Amino acid sequence: MTAPKKIIAAVLSLILVFGAMPLSAFAATTASGTCGPNANWSLDDSGHLSITGSGVINDYYDDAPWASYAEDIKTVSVAGGITKIGKWAFSDLESAEAFQLNNGLETIGQYAFGYCYKLESLTLPASLKNIESGAFKESGIKRLVFMGSSIDAIGSGTFSGSNGLKNAEIIFPAGFTVDDNEVTAANYGSAPFYSNYIGNSSSATVYWLNDDGSNLATSTAEINTVPTYTGEAPTKAPSGTTTYTFSGWEPAPATITTNGVYVYTATFDEVTPPEPETKDGYSLTLDSSIHVNFFIDTEYYGADNGTIKYSYLETTDNKSAERKNYEVAVSSLEKQSDGTRKLSLNAAPAQIAEVYTIDVYDAGGDKKTTLNASIEEYCVAVSESTESALEPYKNIAQSLLNYGALADEYFGYAALSEAVTGEAYAVEHSGDYKDAVDAESFKDKAKAHFTAGVDASGASVSITGISYVA
Repeated sequence: MTAPKKIIAAVLSLILVFGAMPLSAFAATTASGTCGPNANWSLDDSGHLSITGSGVINDYYDDAPWASYAEDIKTVSVAGGITKIGKWAFSDLESAEAFQLNNGLETIGQYAFGYCYKLESLTLPASLKNIESGAFKESGIKRLVFMGSSIDAIGSGTFSGSNGLKNAEIIFPAGFTVDDNEVTAANYGSAPFYSNYIGNSSSATVYWLNDDGSNLATSTAEINTVPTYTGEAPTKAPSGTTTYTFSGWEPAPATITTNGVYVYTATFDEVTPPEPETKDGYSLTLDSSIHVNFFIDTEYYGADNGTIKYSYLETTDNKSAERKNYEVAVSSLEKQSDGTRKLSLNAAPAQIAEVYTIDVYDAGGDKKTTLNASIEEYCVAVSESTESALEPYKNIAQSLLNYGALADEYFGYAALSEAVTGEAYAVEHSGDYKDAVDAESFKDKAKAHFTAGVDASGASVSITGISYVA
């Protein structure tokens, strides 16, 4: 019949402390429900509270749906579709240490983070426009980072008074405005941090933040100079199989023109590993006949306990052809050192262009893949290859093609194949494939085997009785 190759070489082979890495990726959900018209919540057994969906999170007081799990909640993420955190929504989460607030959030409600004693650092996304009064009442925040250049409103007592962040570092870009007014000690109270960031110094304070909001380094930069980061390259934890490489800073450091605070945040490029490839392949073996060897990566397809179904045309005693179908258990096939299973089939010379179809099924009967290949495809690939390792095999590959073309012509296989399949059939060959061969002598030789340095067409063959893999 026909045949393939080792399928020619086979196998083509949070924005905070927990960043973009989904902490709950491998954890089981312990509780869930709704928390807004289009917002949902779920808590997993690692202590991660996830808010998903869109729109607003409802206002709560002491009745948030996750309130009874407060002692178990360690981290919280709010999806980018959420635009408002309602009043008291996360208050009294006394064990929560990190919150991921994604871009898209516009409003933080009154007392939303009240009494979150273990929350020491919080990064506010650039989309944020409004902070209601007392949003951080008696929280443990020691560092609050504004990613945007402006905000529309900050409620009274946010940075001072009994409900404010009296001892926190408030980090914001130079020129940061509230309701179009640049923040100064004069118009936003006299909280201790202002003496660090507002003044008439000839230098500016520069914060270098990782993308999770953590502070990598703090430096100063003289006016009319470009700040330079001198620390170790920022890193970001992998997320599943995705890794990250540091790509630069946002915004890109530029000449400092005024004193104040400048914040640069590390950015990363995703590095996604390539999809695993199969070790599927096929080879030809030439000895006393032609054998097509399929190497099937049944483990890759989850079909080690499944079946292989294959079909090809067979000539019959009455000079016709019919398609035969076969089925074998994967477990009955020889397992190779690389884990593939070997299916070896005989091939008739006249059918070199015939395509083998191999279907792989798992134990449940689901088809996992279909492999198609032919001897002609294999030989053409070898003949046309520019790889030096294949040079010794080019003559025999071309001889095999010529052999198939002669056999097809003299035995009329093309017509038989087309009668069954309805598709044109032809074997590639060289221009001189008929030289010094007549029909009668070829018919005699076509019954012979590959022997003694010549093929059935009489062409010289430098290698016989060998197996080779491309």
